[in-house]
Amino acid sequence: MVTKKKTIINRRCIYIFFVITFCVFWMLYLQAPTKPDQTTSRMEYTVTVDLKYLVTNLSLTNNETENIEFQYAVHSSKCKIRSLNPYNPEILPYYNPKKYVRCRTKDLLTYVKKENNVATLYLNEDAVKQYGNGEVHCCYSEITRSKKFQGSDTPDTLVNVSHCNQFNHNVTMKNDFALVKCVHKFEDVYKNTHAVVTINKKIKEKMEQYENENKEHLSVLFVGIDSISHMNLVRSLPLTHLFLKENDWVEFKGYNKMGDNTFPNVMAILTGYNETTVFKLCNPRIVGPLDKCKMIWYDYRRLGFITAYGEDEADISTFNYMKKGFKYEPTDYYFRPYIVATEQQLMWIPVDVVKYCTGPESSGERIFNLAREFTSTFKEYPNFGFFWMNSYSHNEINAVSRMDQKIVDFLADIKKTQILENSIVMFISDHGFRFGSITYTHTGWLEERLPFFYMSVPKWFKKKYPEKYENLIKNTERLTSPYDVYMTLQDILVLSGKNYTVTKSTGCPKCKSLFEEAEKERSCEDAGIEHHWCTCGNYLTIPSTSLIAEEAAKFVISEIRKTQMNTGFNYKQCSEFDIKKIISAGISDTNYTSHKNLSYILVTFQTEPEAVFQGTVSINMGAQVPTFKMEGSISRLDVYAQHSWCVKDSVLKKYCYCQNSLTFFVSNFFDDLRHIFNII
Repeated sequence: MVTKKKTIINRRCIYIFFVITFCVFWMLYLQAPTKPDQTTSRMEYTVTVDLKYLVTNLSLTNNETENIEFQYAVHSSKCKIRSLNPYNPEILPYYNPKKYVRCRTKDLLTYVKKENNVATLYLNEDAVKQYGNGEVHCCYSEITRSKKFQGSDTPDTLVNVSHCNQFNHNVTMKNDFALVKCVHKFEDVYKNTHAVVTINKKIKEKMEQYENENKEHLSVLFVGIDSISHMNLVRSLPLTHLFLKENDWVEFKGYNKMGDNTFPNVMAILTGYNETTVFKLCNPRIVGPLDKCKMIWYDYRRLGFITAYGEDEADISTFNYMKKGFKYEPTDYYFRPYIVATEQQLMWIPVDVVKYCTGPESSGERIFNLAREFTSTFKEYPNFGFFWMNSYSHNEINAVSRMDQKIVDFLADIKKTQILENSIVMFISDHGFRFGSITYTHTGWLEERLPFFYMSVPKWFKKKYPEKYENLIKNTERLTSPYDVYMTLQDILVLSGKNYTVTKSTGCPKCKSLFEEAEKERSCEDAGIEHHWCTCGNYLTIPSTSLIAEEAAKFVISEIRKTQMNTGFNYKQCSEFDIKKIISAGISDTNYTSHKNLSYILVTFQTEPEAVFQGTVSINMGAQVPTFKMEGSISRLDVYAQHSWCVKDSVLKKYCYCQNSLTFFVSNFFDDLRHIFNII
């Protein structure tokens, strides 16, 4: 009986073994590479079709441009940027202005006043009744940046919040940042944070040094709003646009971004580096290098300017999204601890999936208040302020319209308080809206690459330097880039009488200060702009079903796979993409480049799994065997955060669609088996 049972068990084991073996080999067969003639060997994709024949015999379908004379914002033989209609019929389906969202229904229960460099936190007695019929008990905590960050991987996010000390009507603030909590009958009724700018000993020394020099000074103020194109400002911020026009702000019509997102475009302004050089010399993926990076605000601080930096949305801010930020405070006044504590300690209300409301105040208005406080405190002294906002513009193309009146209020305030009299103010964005179906349109393509940029120059500067101001006006109708802004910031140091030697931008050696006349015949190459981001070329529509469009899309897919593999082992967590549908394609006109043998193909396509990519590829028609070449990076136009959760690398995230856990496990299991059995 026992022997019979053993026999049955052995048979079952043998049967299970054969079933498993069969399944393994069947799965290996299914996962084996396809035949070479099926064009799925993406890792070494080569174009086998006659590209020269396809291009020269291309039938263009650019019917809408026939017999039409366009108006141009920039017009030269090397660059033609069309003047856009902010209410273009192509854009109108996406235009939906928003109403301002108020973050509170009651008056603020606390406020701060500053006199003789002493900041006092007050209870708003008039508002107490709104928070309860009886007494309201309040306490406050100091917010500071943690100095115990040795060994920490996130020193730029560490903040300390002290014990909450009770106060009655008012209390003197010992620190620039405070958290306030109030209760009524043991129930929390109010919570808020406050920031103020007080002058410490080190700053006093700077101020005294300037008073001894007694020289005319120029201050610099950056006010940045994320993801707003020039035309979107005109369309969504009509009050702001009117204010800028009526107050003679200089409007740059050919300002072209040089990189994909915020980080490369801001770093081009602050360092003059392109993205490759930034990651090589200032690697933001590890703690420390950003502190040693040659950023222009370090020069301003070293040469006696009082410096400040503030940005909302701490998780996605310029130096912290997928990056480590700063180990040490990069400016004299660094407002990140205040923003981090505000977002951590207060209840925030999302609008368009960003932290629009942080407690009873909007995140954007907090940044405006910081800029007001900083500039008014140091109005009579040379200062450099960099203030950036993401919380009301980043995720939805119409969202910025909510803040139109608030932006005008801020601009009117800095005019009324005479900040503009000694300051060059740069009102600027990094790029236009980068995601969604609007970017599939020709107008959306242009808007993404053409952010807004306005500049205010003091009246005395115009009189003292008429030629420089004249050059500035000329440059409003020339192609310009963030590298020109970097050169301008260096020029301002020289004009301020500082012992400073201007150095060329490594990302754009030909770029010059905006106070010098830019060449009229200027190409994107001259301005440090990759072809993929360049708006100088007029792309003529070609059929999305044409063979050249299909071949270009296949080439871009192969480049995506190469990029995935170059990031390291983690690429195996990402699916391989297949072309599902070509959305649009275009070919550059013959005047786009000085290289007459080059043609450029712009292709936008949908993939399986779900993603939308856009790439620019060149074809050298002068070569014996014309081949494709990738021009710059590849854009991903869909919102992909929820699909790239499995990887942390910022480059890989952009080109990843995560396999589910089971698929990833099975795929790697069979990869290992192939290796073991030397099947592949």
